[in-house]
Amino acid sequence: MEAALFDAVSRGVSLTQTVNELYPGLVELLERALDRGDFPAIHTVRPLPDLVQALPRGMCERLLSLPVHRDARSERVDVASVDALDGHVETEFAFHLGVPVRVLRAPFAEVVFALERLQKSGIFLPGLSKIRPLNRASAPPPSLETTSQRADDRVEERSEASLPLIRKSLGPNPPWVADVPAFSIIEPPAFDADDALNEPVLSLARPKPFVPVELEPAGPPWALEFEVAVQALDAADTPERVVSSLCDGLSPVRALVFAVRGVSFDVRGGHPGLGSAAELRAISVPAGSGSLLDTATRVGFYLGPFAPVIGLTSLESKWSAPAGSDCYARTVNVSERPSLIVLMAGFSESTEATRRADVLARAAGSALERIVRLRKRG
Repeated sequence: MEAALFDAVSRGVSLTQTVNELYPGLVELLERALDRGDFPAIHTVRPLPDLVQALPRGMCERLLSLPVHRDARSERVDVASVDALDGHVETEFAFHLGVPVRVLRAPFAEVVFALERLQKSGIFLPGLSKIRPLNRASAPPPSLETTSQRADDRVEERSEASLPLIRKSLGPNPPWVADVPAFSIIEPPAFDADDALNEPVLSLARPKPFVPVELEPAGPPWALEFEVAVQALDAADTPERVVSSLCDGLSPVRALVFAVRGVSFDVRGGHPGLGSAAELRAISVPAGSGSLLDTATRVGFYLGPFAPVIGLTSLESKWSAPAGSDCYARTVNVSERPSLIVLMAGFSESTEATRRADVLARAAGSALERIVRLRKRG
């Protein structure tokens, strides 16, 4: 790993790319470590060509990241990245696109495959083979001195057009001071007290739109501390306890939990404010109707405006969410397949709410896998 880190820093590339080139046997281990992070993930990378063309040439290849989704309401762009822990990804994409950015974890093979398709379409310059897997399984791992010499040789042999100036450093980014215009000190005019008294007083405060108390977004603060919510899922011994613990962990945000049945999405539980347990369990949404639940099943999550869903019309006035506000749907995977979908709406801060839902969904999936194993043994 020392040689891989040295090569990544000297070449200014992703650590995942260096490990893939120098130590193919460690790629799977690195992918598992990156998947353990508490951030959203995406399994299929379908880039947006118009946004890719708006970026500096070579930037997506250098960062192993691609824009995959643009929210029509908030203009936020989701970026699929191999290394979601790299702070440069969010910084660079937000700067060049001029919009908020959310980073999603994506597998290395999916990102490289998407880059290959973009290169064939003529968007990228030739040279993608530099980040393709190399057949070095039989060759011994290079030493630190060999890696250093190889990096020096690459610097000398480069003759193509340079990539954009993307800074990759291990320390914090220095303040950006480029293109700062020259300035001079100008003495302010003399202050006249009589003239100031005659000036009209204008209010610079913008009044907030009126929102009824019952529609004010909820959370944070959360009903349960994060550690307590995770511990409740770890201690759940039945699927019903998993569902109830998942809803309790997201309270006071109102949430519904659906079971994925193939032909339908059946409600298994939800926030008490949405109805009684018997009322909620009688709700079923047909699958394949193009609803946000279908999107969440296919992609793994849905974040956007709460579009009408067949079968949930009776709950439209119970979500405590203003019209046009966002909702979030997240799958609970068991053995890498969606088993449940948690849908919540009426949250005040999407970043914290969606991240909390992601972590609790992973904990719920682990709990369901444990319950299934114990039942098979019994």
